[in-house]
Amino acid sequence: MNNDEYIAGKKQLERKLKTTIEDREFKKLKGREKEEEINENYRLFCDRICEIMHSSAKLNLYEEFKKPENFNKIVNSDKIYKAMKEYIINTNRDELAALVNKKEDFKFDREVEFVINLERDKKIKSFIENVKNEKKAKGLKIIGEIKSKFENNFPQKFHIIEYEKKLSIKLEDINFYEDEINAINDLVQKAMINKFKELINKELKN
Repeated sequence: MNNDEYIAGKKQLERKLKTTIEDREFKKLKGREKEEEINENYRLFCDRICEIMHSSAKLNLYEEFKKPENFNKIVNSDKIYKAMKEYIINTNRDELAALVNKKEDFKFDREVEFVINLERDKKIKSFIENVKNEKKAKGLKIIGEIKSKFENNFPQKFHIIEYEKKLSIKLEDINFYEDEINAINDLVQKAMINKFKELINKELKN
């Protein structure tokens, strides 16, 4: 995925933190006033990290899914292969030959179609969850770094749990757009037809 925005945002946070630490040496804030300023800056950093993780996760999500290492998890599904092979074994050779030559209005057997759709939806869900987990882990790492730098320079202690919750909420709505889902369904359908016909051709040669 494109990490330009993520990298730029991280650098911006690091500059802001440096300025905050430098300001501490010049300002003579006391007691609660000082504590509130530090807390405000820390919240600003954590909120900005949440925004960076959320926005960067949307970049090229569809293009990432289409990469062979992700898309082939559907194409090479053992459950789909088993359903196709079972259908082929239980279908006479004339019907199989007709399916291979059919170019338009191709339809899978209901059981095969069910397995394809089930595996497709599972792989899409798994992909989205992996994206969320990756972004969450990266966000928590950066928040942890900010926390350490703050606690090395200020007496306050900060807890990451509330920002973990906030980040999780931010990432909840990460998903494909409707047109991307339709495009994925079309890609899967074409790939499955090709796979099915390849298996049929192998069977007919035996």
